[in-house]
Amino acid sequence: MANSPKTFWWVVASCGLMILGSFGPWARVLGIVSVNGTDGGDGWIVIVAAVIAGGLLILKQTKGLGWWPVLVALLAAILAAATSLYDWTDLKHVADQTGLISAGWGIYLATIGSFSLTAACVGYYLETRGPIEEPVSPPAPSSE
Repeated sequence: MANSPKTFWWVVASCGLMILGSFGPWARVLGIVSVNGTDGGDGWIVIVAAVIAGGLLILKQTKGLGWWPVLVALLAAILAAATSLYDWTDLKHVADQTGLISAGWGIYLATIGSFSLTAACVGYYLETRGPIEEPVSPPAPSSE
């Protein structure tokens, strides 16, 4: 993949952050017990979305598929961003009420990676869509 667009590597890095964050702690109870993203199940949604998005864009890059892999990757990124952001805000709400729970670094990393992947998919599409053709105007009538 020596001829990859710069946004392709942005996609790869974002997927890596999502996966790493999902395996990391999403919450800490009393500062003692950690709950990882994969413990509650929503971290698996983020991981699957990252694998689907990354896999589809690798296929697009290597096989030259049409625009659909980028669209599906974008939808997966949006799903992951919505899932992790919901969990983050829900965790913050519970933490504010009880004071016993705090957010772990994993949920931050998974959320940032998911939003980064969303932006990277848009950038990848814009970078790889090809030139936009200018409309050809009819020739001006000659005054002969």
